[in-house]
Amino acid sequence: MMEDTDMGCTCSIEDDGGGDCEFYQANVVKARTGHRCGECGTAIVPGDHYESIRGKYDGDFWTGEVCLICRELRDAFFCSWMYGHVYEALWEEIDWNGGEVSSACILALSEPAREVVFEMIERAWKDIEDDD
Repeated sequence: MMEDTDMGCTCSIEDDGGGDCEFYQANVVKARTGHRCGECGTAIVPGDHYESIRGKYDGDFWTGEVCLICRELRDAFFCSWMYGHVYEALWEEIDWNGGEVSSACILALSEPAREVVFEMIERAWKDIEDDD
C-alpha cells in the first residue's frame, strides 16, 4: 500500500471522467468472495484487500471493486477521482510522453505498483523503437 510521503509527486493526469458522480463512497475491505478489479481486470480473491466503491452517476446506483495496485496508481497519477479507466488512461499518458514518468511518483509507489508502471514504460519505449 502507498505510504504518505512528501516526495514532490503531484498528480499529472487531469481527466473529467465524463461528468461527476452525485456521490460515491470508497472503503478498503477484505474480500469474502471473488471479484475482478474494475480497472485492470485482475482477480481479487477471498482474503485480499481491495477498494469497494458505491456511488450514483446520472441517476443510477453502481458498485465497483478496485485492486490496491490500481488504487495506488490512481492516487499517485490522477488529479481527480475516477473509476473504470485508470489503467487505460495511465498507459495513454505514458505512451503520449514517450515513456517519461515523474521519478518522484515512481518512488512513492509500492514495488508491485512500480512494476506496472515500468512495464508500461518499457512498452512505450518498444513502440517508439518499432516506429523508427
